Amino acid sequence: MSDFYIASNSALQKIIDLAYAQKTVALDTEFTREKTYYPILSLIQIAIGKKTFVIDCLADIDLQPVYQLMADSSITKILHSSAQDLQIFHQQSKILPTNIVDVQVMANFCGFGFNIGYSNLVEKLFEVKIDKKLQCSDWQQRPLDVEQLEYAMLDVAYLEEICFKLSEDLQKNKRDKWFLEEIESFTKKVLVRDENNLFKNFSAQKKFGRKTPEQVAKIRNMILWREKMAQIINVPRRHFLDDNHIEEIVMLENFHAKLNNEMRDEIMQIMARCDEGDCNLTIEERRHVMSEAQKKKYHLAKELVERVALREDLREQFLITSSDLKEAILGNKKIDELISGWRYYLFGRDLQKLINS
Repeated sequence: MSDFYIASNSALQKIIDLAYAQKTVALDTEFTREKTYYPILSLIQIAIGKKTFVIDCLADIDLQPVYQLMADSSITKILHSSAQDLQIFHQQSKILPTNIVDVQVMANFCGFGFNIGYSNLVEKLFEVKIDKKLQCSDWQQRPLDVEQLEYAMLDVAYLEEICFKLSEDLQKNKRDKWFLEEIESFTKKVLVRDENNLFKNFSAQKKFGRKTPEQVAKIRNMILWREKMAQIINVPRRHFLDDNHIEEIVMLENFHAKLNNEMRDEIMQIMARCDEGDCNLTIEERRHVMSEAQKKKYHLAKELVERVALREDLREQFLITSSDLKEAILGNKKIDELISGWRYYLFGRDLQKLINS
């Protein structure tokens, strides 16, 4: 196969050496996680200067040099929408990636809207259209066809040039320090598991209506149990047990046929603990029910964020999410827990005054 296709340790070491000489690389990955909890890494695309390579992760190849490269703070790694890529590298190697530049995060500061896609960014900056029809193709098939390889390489071909253009914009508008602050926070967040995100993404059915604190606590513990089991079995969490059935177990004790006796016993123990009051009821205690006075403050706070977003040409959700704003109004979290640095500089004090008024 062509020199750009890397399927041996010796070929990989050559491009790793090239990367260390260049000091800057652009990366992307192709992976599959339709039937597994943990993603199956299929390709790593690397652009070094004008040269682009595709590493076949399913070949008999040791990827440790790539993981060491990701961890080396002397090498700048440029990616787009890097959260899942960084999580995969960390999950595979337990090594923390460093010196990451995410051009999607950069673009959030440069008037391109909130979390713009790679192809849209390329089109806006270079007037080049990238066909995304192969995005969901089968990356585990071998051999990969020419169209797949060409598409994969395009995903890194423009990253360094995008980074250069956006860096100029950040410096011109004196937002380069804002970006450095944001990317450090972003990298930490994507690599640290936040259990609260599991609860936020849970889509409980409405047919059972308002739940008691004990029922909410049972759902919470069931979500955590499902996550543990999905990791052990290595299947997507909702393939193992979907949200609807979690609620049916809690409300009706209706067990799915796929749950064996051992699993049912564990669930019953979880339920029993909650009945005895040995559960964390923080979800119920922090229900998003605002008083009329709090609703008024929330709308005033939304107006404040809208004004700042318009003035700074930033998107409101990039400044602060609606859920975080509600948490602040309800008093569940302090302002300095939700926003800091450049955000606090822009509107934190004004928001604090509004909440305290």
